[in-house]
Amino acid sequence: MARKPPPPGSGEPGTALDAMGRAQAVLDLAEDEAREAERHMDELHQELRQLFKQVVTAESGLIRGLSRRLVGSNDADDVAQETFVSLMKWLRKRSVEDALDFLRCGSGVRPLLCTIAIRRAFDARRRRHHAKVETDGDIEGSAPDRAVRSPHVGFELLRLETAYEALPPMQRIAHVLHYHYGFTDADLSATLEIAKSTCRTLIRRARLMLKSAMEDPT
Repeated sequence: MARKPPPPGSGEPGTALDAMGRAQAVLDLAEDEAREAERHMDELHQELRQLFKQVVTAESGLIRGLSRRLVGSNDADDVAQETFVSLMKWLRKRSVEDALDFLRCGSGVRPLLCTIAIRRAFDARRRRHHAKVETDGDIEGSAPDRAVRSPHVGFELLRLETAYEALPPMQRIAHVLHYHYGFTDADLSATLEIAKSTCRTLIRRARLMLKSAMEDPT
């Protein structure tokens, strides 16, 4: 006699209800994993916010002091604020894991902040210069503006900019502050919180690397 098929819901293996149960178990597991991943990501973002606050607390004095030396007291707070906002934007362009690794390591935070502050200060000084030009009615442009119009000068400036970008961060910072903003060894030591001898070494090495880069015919 042929065996009758099991009625629906009989609980025997291979039934539709068993298949639905297994599918539901897979869905439940996937939802649990998704919730766990979401909790983990929330924890990472919370740690990132906390580390960023610690950076602001630890480095705000240095960045404000540097900004005052670069642009004066009137614009210093704006430059310092723009510096930390730029750091936040820089971090957001990276994955949360990479941003956390950068902040946890800590060694690159101060050089990056100083580099950003110098650039924001340059922007502030340029805005101030343009405002003065408009006020004074100097439609001919400044001497640097006229010089850049020369193709040869423009090429040399491009080479110099490329050479600057190739410098290690602290060498670039020390060189720019010393030669472009008149920082002495004592100023650099107090601002960057490093020894005077270290400042002199950074400047010397940067000068040699820039000289070599500018003399290289290639």
